[in-house]
Amino acid sequence: MRTILKQLFAASGTRIATTVAVVVVLAATGVLTQEASTVPGGRPDLRGANAIETRGRLLRSDFVLELTRDEVAQGLVAIGWSSVVVNSGVALYRIEYTTIDAHGVQTTASGLLAWPTDVEPVGVVVFGHGTDTLKAYVPSAPTLEGEGVAGLFASGGFVLVAPDYVGLGMSTGPHPYLQASTEASVSLDLLTAARRVARTMAVSLPSSLYITGFSQGGQTALALDRAIEMDSNSPWTVIAVAPIAGPYDLAGTEFPRLVDGSAPNGSPYAAYLALSYIQSYGTAGVSDVFASPYDTQVASLFDGQHAFDDIAKALPPPRALFRPDFLSAVADGSDPFAWQLRQNDTLLVAPRALVRLYYGDADTDVFPRNAQIAALAMRSVGVRVSAVDLGAGVDHPLSEQLGLPAARAWFDQLRVGK
Repeated sequence: MRTILKQLFAASGTRIATTVAVVVVLAATGVLTQEASTVPGGRPDLRGANAIETRGRLLRSDFVLELTRDEVAQGLVAIGWSSVVVNSGVALYRIEYTTIDAHGVQTTASGLLAWPTDVEPVGVVVFGHGTDTLKAYVPSAPTLEGEGVAGLFASGGFVLVAPDYVGLGMSTGPHPYLQASTEASVSLDLLTAARRVARTMAVSLPSSLYITGFSQGGQTALALDRAIEMDSNSPWTVIAVAPIAGPYDLAGTEFPRLVDGSAPNGSPYAAYLALSYIQSYGTAGVSDVFASPYDTQVASLFDGQHAFDDIAKALPPPRALFRPDFLSAVADGSDPFAWQLRQNDTLLVAPRALVRLYYGDADTDVFPRNAQIAALAMRSVGVRVSAVDLGAGVDHPLSEQLGLPAARAWFDQLRVGK
């Protein structure tokens, strides 16, 4: 039994994060319990499922909520997505599973899984969420972004999976922010866990994959596609990739623009990225990168308990935040951080699938040049790619609100062969 109060709105904000919102307040939800118990509607308990493989092993699955077709349709209209076709209601689950961290060590992660309730699944959509510094603010919570994306894609017949990422949600340890290989592995392992959920529920999960993501999730989308297409034994077939406002050119565009004063929120983004690579690669210490006294403060700010906007207020402009010798060495390529940025660039991904890179021409968080340069690089190696300008004056938050329904419409067209 449950009571739902639904209020939807288009959120504002400047960070690489949630900008479309669906507020769902639950008076009561069914939670799966151990040993063959069920939630209302006969949904089986999925915790403790046996698996031989270490990665992608299903640890737990909890029913979160279910929305009818009418509820989904009303919510999408309130967001401004009135043209989206709603074919089904949606059921949301939070799942926990095994994966690996940035050092290749086994860990656990969580993610959102959403099913269409009135139609057979027609494909699987993977969504990578945008930057957030709060450990608990993840799609499977579920967040406003997670619920909105679940309604958008699962109502069209797609199964929706959205990883919380390593270090966020139920995962322990630091979050390897903008570390492409970990974003790919946590997404792949969520797909494996989702397939095990489907098997337990006697549902056939399609092998056709449609990948999208916003901002940080844009990098995730291309990294995931690369990992799948490089694996000749992958059970998945990528049909299309539609990242939105992603930082694909970290070394040449994004980091330089973050630290030169072009980005209003350059300091928290650049600090998050630099701290992540210190923790992931271990080639420098915080005092080698950050100026005093911030070298003693940055790690505590990114502890998963501080909101992005609060971190932004606590940090000075980039030139005062970082050591001058560090910035100079990154600029001339002599610091290991410069190589690490190139290692995590995704502009040289060469998918066989179709690619559309959506961007806003007024984006000062993830600069349009990321999509433009990535499209040129991919096109030079034969990728069927286009960079899609979402319109004049479209900033970072608005790019998600416009880009997500555009991706859904494109996936629908490809699915029916139009």
